[in-house]
Amino acid sequence: MSMRAVTAITFALVCSVPVARAQGGVTSASPHVHGVSSYTIEAARVEEVLRVEDDGFNSVTYVVTWKGSHVGIEDPLCETHYQVGDTIKFMVTRWHRPDNDGPKVLRFLLLDMPRSRT
Repeated sequence: MSMRAVTAITFALVCSVPVARAQGGVTSASPHVHGVSSYTIEAARVEEVLRVEDDGFNSVTYVVTWKGSHVGIEDPLCETHYQVGDTIKFMVTRWHRPDNDGPKVLRFLLLDMPRSRT
């Protein structure tokens, strides 16, 4: 795995760590929530590409069918250019609090290296 891939995965994992909800710029008194996580590596065919740009900021999400449901696979650095029909590899992360109280969270993150524009 290249350094770029490791950097992208690390960036995405850091950004996906559950934090306290903020509303109106005020953060909860307990900003650190510890939990238990696990992951699997999956692959699926791209069914739809959601690409958004706003004032130079970008978002890229690939819609795939995973276990019978449509899910969005986020490209954290917005550097890929997959198309409908391409197969992508992604990580499915499962997170919950140690006491199993509260939400059980699924996160989907693209693992494939950027594909050059064609």
